[in-house]
Amino acid sequence: MTFQVKIHQLRAFVEVAQQGSIRGAGRVLNLSQPALTKSIKELEEGIAAQLFIRRSKGVTLTECGESFYQHARLILEELRSAQDDIRQRQGQLAGQINIGMGASIARLLMPAVISVSPTAPAGQGAYYGRAISFDD
Repeated sequence: MTFQVKIHQLRAFVEVAQQGSIRGAGRVLNLSQPALTKSIKELEEGIAAQLFIRRSKGVTLTECGESFYQHARLILEELRSAQDDIRQRQGQLAGQINIGMGASIARLLMPAVISVSPTAPAGQGAYYGRAISFDD
């Protein structure tokens, strides 16, 4: 029977690696140290590899941990990207871009960058499908 890595274990692992400590990762993830420790322990047991070297002042990745970290980060980024893609297709994803520049430069450059969309409210344009607003 193969071990099924859970998303929460990947998130816990990546955050602990980035923070360098279980306590720091716990603060970021809003999880207790025992909950994070349990997730990491289950992950290490499931993949049959030690991922961290535990020290009194935090943790460092083992060689296996470094390799796994690269993969885990990519997996989480792909998952986030897939979720964003679905939200965008459903019209639920929007954002705001603020660009600061002088008025004379803005009048020269921005028309080439922003095409006014007939569906956008006044004072807004579209750039690669995302609504953005601009002020004179």
